[in-house]
Amino acid sequence: MAAHRASVRDTCAAGQLGNVAAGGLLRPSLHWCRRPLGWWPGIIVAAMGYLSAADKQAVRTGWQCAVVTKLRADMKLVPPDVSAAHVECPQGQRLAWWEYEPASGPQWFRAPGKPELCAHCWEAARCPRHFGCPVGQHETLFGLLPLASRLAQRLLRQVRPGIEPAQSFEKNQLGLGQMLFNSLRLTWQMSL
Repeated sequence: MAAHRASVRDTCAAGQLGNVAAGGLLRPSLHWCRRPLGWWPGIIVAAMGYLSAADKQAVRTGWQCAVVTKLRADMKLVPPDVSAAHVECPQGQRLAWWEYEPASGPQWFRAPGKPELCAHCWEAARCPRHFGCPVGQHETLFGLLPLASRLAQRLLRQVRPGIEPAQSFEKNQLGLGQMLFNSLRLTWQMSL
């Protein structure tokens, strides 16, 4: 983390952020939130193309920050996920997100209060009715806030569509439509 901070500081000082892809700006932005404000967000909703799995992992481990993105069309699902918003046990019972266990790192999913399939399942006597998935197995599906959780789905459905129009509105209100910011420090000063 210290090496990353040093490289971000050097990049920002040299004013080299003008040629950095949008995905390369998340971690420096978190650094700049912490430095002058002493605060950074606990959940970030981002476009799916902005971050690689390695960036999401670095934000999760270094900042304890959840990054929620849609599942790209070419991403492969990992069990127990059967879709971006649907998690099932091996026998097909729908599961709900239960909790994240920071000490050992899994996301836990469990069968709902009155599971319809569990009563007829041939493994019902041996089934714990809760299933753990290591967070590092798939950063998009199982990060600090699993993609199949109700909160993540709500953020993607209700918050994400409004982000770009809000940014465009603010940019026009501030008269920044014709400006190119090539420094994170300058961008912070102009936007604050």
